[in-house]
Amino acid sequence: MLIFKRSDTGTEMKCPETWDEITVGKYAKFQKIYDDTIKEIKKEFDVDDELELDMGKVLIDCPQYFKRIVAFWLGINEVDCDRADYNDIIMVWSLITDILQPPKDIKPLSSFDHEGKTYKIIPSKTDTLGMPVEFEGYTFGDVLQFLQIETNQKEVSNGKLKAIPYQIALLYREEGEEYDSERVKDKGKEFESLTMDKVWGISFFLMRQKINSLRDTLSSLPKEIKMDQPIG
Repeated sequence: MLIFKRSDTGTEMKCPETWDEITVGKYAKFQKIYDDTIKEIKKEFDVDDELELDMGKVLIDCPQYFKRIVAFWLGINEVDCDRADYNDIIMVWSLITDILQPPKDIKPLSSFDHEGKTYKIIPSKTDTLGMPVEFEGYTFGDVLQFLQIETNQKEVSNGKLKAIPYQIALLYREEGEEYDSERVKDKGKEFESLTMDKVWGISFFLMRQKINSLRDTLSSLPKEIKMDQPIG
């Protein structure tokens, strides 16, 4: 964590510089602010692609956009951003643009520890030949959970990163934990404080293990059951 200080007041400004210093909750909020701000900037400068933007020109002509992003990242207000050292703020912007790229070295996580508890991926159920079982041995709660996973996955795919902690809450359980919708909500809230290094590891594991088999399970539901149809 980089620490900057305002020269006039000595106020500290803390700048995360690695993924293990950023929670998924903060990153989701930041990503929304960043995306919304970039949309406004593209409209202001009449460009279609973010890569076409000249951020130096944005800084000079429309500093409010620049300050909005940097201030949130540092956890300060825009007045403090105005009064911070110029070189410090430029360094922060450089760190932000770097960290928006996925990390190069990701350790896949089939389990993780959080607040003194260990969570493991829920196992897929297969027959003796290793083929997916179509709901044999699943509880009604398990089926509901799969439906929620698919719905949450659509949210994540649409850029709504706030769904990620709840996606993890659905896919990872403590030893012996059964499906409980209220517990999932509580876990989702707790997992907002997961650091992004773990989130990247979980995401990489899920992709590597092709947990999309859950979608195959969903496809075996009767045709009349739709994802957007309320149950109960």
